[in-house]
Amino acid sequence: MHETASMLQRPEYLHVVLNHLPVIGLAVAVVALVLALLSKSRGAVLGALVLVALVAASAWPVIQSGESAYNRLRAISDPDGASLLKQHMLLADRWAWLYYLTALTAAAGAVLACRRPEKLRVAGIPVVVLALASLMAGAAIAKLGGEVRHPEFRPGSALVPQGIPAGHNHEHEPEH
Repeated sequence: MHETASMLQRPEYLHVVLNHLPVIGLAVAVVALVLALLSKSRGAVLGALVLVALVAASAWPVIQSGESAYNRLRAISDPDGASLLKQHMLLADRWAWLYYLTALTAAAGAVLACRRPEKLRVAGIPVVVLALASLMAGAAIAKLGGEVRHPEFRPGSALVPQGIPAGHNHEHEPEH
């Protein structure tokens, strides 16, 4: 337990733990919001709006931990990885506002839906649009982030042979 707590104090580790929230969490929250809007359930829409607000706002600790980890990761990256790291950081900084706007709009939508239940769609539809835009930006940011420490993800990488089918075959592995 102590080792896990000390790992969470390292910004590069914290970034890896948190960085999926603004992308995967927001994707799940958008699906929940769309389904809630279709069901016209006030409670479901409110819950989904709060969920969208929380996961969109999670971009802030992800960006903060990434910025704190930048110098340490740059020091251990190969030249291509260091260049990708810089692009990753610049793209995250460029599009952070979109996540924050999504979080604020979702929170405002939840307040509006609480006070004026007939405004469920008015509250939810702009949030869906902003969340989808955030997800597109997040996918581009995440792609670069994955390529920083995983050269096999980089375009044109020869690290993963192309002639071998995906999957795992236990046939040719030694038995223990």
